[in-house]
Formats: sequence, C-alpha cells, structure tokens
Amino acid sequence: MKYNGKLKRYLELNNKYIKDADVCLKKWRLCPGI
Repeated sequence: MKYNGKLKRYLELNNKYIKDADVCLKKWRLCPGI
C-alpha cells in the first residue's frame, strides 16, 4: 500500500505518540497531552 507524504508523516507521528504514551503508562506517570 502506498501513502502520500502527508499521510505517511501523520502515521509516523501517531505511531511515535502511541509508543511514548505506552512508555508513560508503564511508568505510571502523567504525560503532556494524555
């Protein structure tokens, strides 16, 4: 499947956000934006 640049960038940012949120939840911390 091919993505245009904008969608691909969005998916990359969203994936990073999910990973960051997961790390924060595992550490039982409040994180900005969650």
